[in-house]
Amino acid sequence: MMVPVFYFILLFLFFGVQIYLWWSSGELKDYSPEVNTSNNEQGAGDVPTVTVLVPAQNEEQSIGRCLDSLKRQNYISTHLQIIMINDHSTDQTATIARSYSGVQVIDQKEGFLGKKAAIEYGVKVATGQVVLTMDADCEAGEDWVNSMIRAVGEDHHVLATGPVWMVPDKSGFLQKYQEMEQAALNVLTCGGINSGVVLSASGANMAYFRSLFYELDPYADNQNVPSGDDVFFAHQVYLSGGEVRFVLEQAAMVYTSPVVSYTAFIRQRMRWAGKSSGYSHWPTKLYLVGFGIVNLSFVFLLIAGVWKPIFYSYLFYGLLIKFIVDYLIIYTGMRWGNRPVCWQDVLKASLFQVGYVVYVTILLVQGKKGGWKND
Repeated sequence: MMVPVFYFILLFLFFGVQIYLWWSSGELKDYSPEVNTSNNEQGAGDVPTVTVLVPAQNEEQSIGRCLDSLKRQNYISTHLQIIMINDHSTDQTATIARSYSGVQVIDQKEGFLGKKAAIEYGVKVATGQVVLTMDADCEAGEDWVNSMIRAVGEDHHVLATGPVWMVPDKSGFLQKYQEMEQAALNVLTCGGINSGVVLSASGANMAYFRSLFYELDPYADNQNVPSGDDVFFAHQVYLSGGEVRFVLEQAAMVYTSPVVSYTAFIRQRMRWAGKSSGYSHWPTKLYLVGFGIVNLSFVFLLIAGVWKPIFYSYLFYGLLIKFIVDYLIIYTGMRWGNRPVCWQDVLKASLFQVGYVVYVTILLVQGKKGGWKND
C-alpha cells in the first residue's frame, strides 16, 4: 500500500527539517562589538540616530504601555526619535499618544490603509539612520534599542529581528497555547535564519537602515496582502545578497499579550497564512506547504480509519512523532523566556494545532481573509 509509504516519508522529511531548525537555533552569534549607546552625550558622534516606528490602529488599551517602554530606553535621547503612525483609529489611540512629550504622532493619509502603508509613511517621516519597528500592543525592556542596534552594526544591508514573547494575563488554555506556540516560533525563526533554510521575521521587533528600505522597496509588489510587512522584507534582503540576523538576547525581546477570543485567534492565523502565497523564498514556502500537508494528513487518516482501521495506527505514530518534536522545540523556547512547561500542556497544544490548521485552511479555501487586527 503506497499511502503509508508516502505518509511516513512526509513525516520524516518535515519533522527532520524541524529538528534541524531546532539544532541550528543553538548557534549563538555575536554580530558586532559593544557600542556606547547609553543615555548620555559622551561618544554620541559614534552612535547612529534611530527612529522607532509604531503603527497603530485602535490600540487605546495598549499604546500607553508601549510608549512608556520606549520612553524608558537607555539610549542617547538626542539620537532617538519615536513616531506613532495612526492608521485611521476610531478610538483614543492618537489622543493618548499625543499626550506623550517626545513622541511624534502622524495620521495616515486618506486612501492609504494597512500596516505596510503605515510603515512606508513612517519611513518617509523618519530622520534616523536606523529604523526599528514595534507593534502598538508590545512593550520592551530598557536596553531593547541598544541590543537591536548592536545586531545591525554598520552593515547597511542587514535586517535584524528579535524574539517576541506572549505574556498570558489569564490562565485559560488559549492564552497558554499562544505562549507556547510563540516560544516555538522564536526557536524556529532563529534556526531558520541561522541555517538559511526558512526565513522569517517579526514586524513587532525589527531593525534596519532606512537606506535599505528605500533601496529594496519591500512592499511594492505585495501591498494587496494585508500582512507580511516583516517576512516579505526579510526575503527581499536575503535575495538581494543582504543578511537577515536573529538577535537571541533577553534584552532584544519584546512582550505582548495573546488574543483573548477564539474568533480573534482564527482571524490572526488567517492573516499569517494568507501572506504565504506571495513569498519569494521558495524553501520557506515549501516548508509551510509541508506544515499544512502534514496536519491535513492527520485528519485524512482520522476519517479514513472508519473504513480501514489500520490507518488509526499510522495516525497514532504520526501524532506521537509530532508531539516529541513539538515538546523539544517548545521546551527550548520556554527556557529562553525562563518559563516552565509540562508535557501535558504540550500534548494538548500539539493536538489543538492540528485542528485549527485544518479549520483555517478550510476558511482560506472558501475565500475568506483576515485583515489587520481591527479591519
